[in-house]
Amino acid sequence: ITKAPLPSWLFILKAFFTKRLESKHIIDLWMSPESKGFIFSRSAWSLDFIAKYRLSVLEQDTLNIWIPSYFCNASLAPLRKLKSNLFFYPIKECGNPNIEEINNMLLENYKPDLIVGVHYFGKIMNLEGLSEIANSNGAWLIEDSAHILKPNRRSNFSHFTLFSPHKFLPIYDGAILIVN
Repeated sequence: ITKAPLPSWLFILKAFFTKRLESKHIIDLWMSPESKGFIFSRSAWSLDFIAKYRLSVLEQDTLNIWIPSYFCNASLAPLRKLKSNLFFYPIKECGNPNIEEINNMLLENYKPDLIVGVHYFGKIMNLEGLSEIANSNGAWLIEDSAHILKPNRRSNFSHFTLFSPHKFLPIYDGAILIVN
């Protein structure tokens, strides 16, 4: 038995007893009425898309991307191919970003263009501090909800939200990018 958090039985049963959805409406389950959604094969490609879009908006050659110190290296492969500077910020033992240390990094490093905040192992992390840092530095906050099956609509501080249903459901791949 997996130690990863699993969806509730009610949530699983609802999946079988709802009206049939067309594939173009499947992502509606993760979206709020004011957001836009896109389907990718992996969240790494969603990150790549956001980074390339940010480069075009800023009309720059390079990006400063801030990522938590505990992050999947395979997901960073497309970002490493771009002209980007990756800065790894510390997280606390509970998984929340260490805002005090991040503020110290701001004094020593380049201003961020993108900041990735991650919800770890099915647990919603507090990203409010990261949101404040992103807003005060003109950066975009990307909320990585790859390990969350259902969105948390109460605490959406991000510009983008990533979901990876393939990590919970018996499908080979599939990622959802929500533009908030």
